Amino acid sequence: MDRRYRRWLAFASARLTRAMATARQAVLTDVDVTTDQRVANLAEAEAFAASAAELGAAVAKIAQVRAYLDVAGVATTGEARAMLARLWDRMPPRPASVIRGVVEAELGAPIADRFAKWDDTPIAAASLGQVHAAEDADGKRFAVKVQYPGVAESLRDDLSSASLLRRVVGAQLGPGAATDTLEVMRAQLLGELDYVAEAGWLERFRLLLGADKTIAVPRVDRARSTARVLTMERLDGQTLPALADGGDLEARNRAATAIFRFAFGAPLQHGIFNADPHPGNYLVLDGAIGFVDFGSAAELTPEMRAADHQLFLSMIHRDGEALRHAANLEGLVADAKVFEGSIWREWEQTLAAPFLRRGEVTLSPAHVGRVITLTGELLRARRIALPPGAMLLWRQRLGALAVLAGLRPKLNFRKLLAGLLDDGRNPIVLYDRWR
Repeated sequence: MDRRYRRWLAFASARLTRAMATARQAVLTDVDVTTDQRVANLAEAEAFAASAAELGAAVAKIAQVRAYLDVAGVATTGEARAMLARLWDRMPPRPASVIRGVVEAELGAPIADRFAKWDDTPIAAASLGQVHAAEDADGKRFAVKVQYPGVAESLRDDLSSASLLRRVVGAQLGPGAATDTLEVMRAQLLGELDYVAEAGWLERFRLLLGADKTIAVPRVDRARSTARVLTMERLDGQTLPALADGGDLEARNRAATAIFRFAFGAPLQHGIFNADPHPGNYLVLDGAIGFVDFGSAAELTPEMRAADHQLFLSMIHRDGEALRHAANLEGLVADAKVFEGSIWREWEQTLAAPFLRRGEVTLSPAHVGRVITLTGELLRARRIALPPGAMLLWRQRLGALAVLAGLRPKLNFRKLLAGLLDDGRNPIVLYDRWR
């Protein structure tokens, strides 16, 4: 069956399943609207997750994005989000013989010649590849990421569809993305097929962020890495969803602090960022968070970096005019009339709220969901834009905030942000200078 038809069938079947679930609920008695919505969402999520698991590539990425970034529609209830979230790292694995074939072809030798130990059961399986545990003769432990055979062709075919590409961008952000912005997203996603490039990003992030002991980036073993096999230091830890579901507030706060420093600190302090912040890319270690997937990373232009710095510094200064000027410099706003609208005012206030108040603030999914929804409304109304230089960054920012909100942390976000923006030139720290 043609892949394009199978993609269409995946979305159509999910919608049909939802309609049938809704119809069944309609004939029941003593069922409220909330229950109807929950049942319909779960039915659609189950159907789409099954299709996405079978198709993989960009269709699986859509399921992954829906589970954390899409705050309306199918992912508005916990059970539906959890169903889609399985595809972060629990895709159906490929047979051991297939994976071994890729590794041996790429490394040019039998696995036994390259590794003293190899586990055929994957640690994780995602949209483009799966990860296996291995060791060398000295007992050094590795996580080996292996690209699925044929997935490059599937991904290219998927991304030839503009409508599907918009879904990968996200339900709120995708519909308002311009054609040139979509081309940037397409190139970024295709770049995830190059594990040599990913190894370079791993090394760069590790070099720049290595002094922060709350952030762990694995070392790369270049001798055992190629374009389709990436061998890294193995980090063992708890998944982020497990911590979100069962961790106490102190543990969630520690994790959220490290993620905030990584997701916001890397672009603000170093001009680089990981453009794929979904929760499956983190591991909760002892005293740190491990960041294990750098397939989608990017660098800001000097102009974008300066504008982004100004935008967040304006929140510390509580300067609305500076924030609006920075939004203009980033290319988000071309017509100043947008600033007069109620949606912009609410967007600006909601985005800045966690960073304006001194003291601890609880970051909730509802609050971040409102930021994402308002961003989508502004985009669809053509009141703001996400040009190529800004789209990846804002998708990352909103995604990172959604991940943080999933932990429900109670932190002094103003102090955290001020610490990232402080250049150290003044003996009085930035947080204390702007009360």
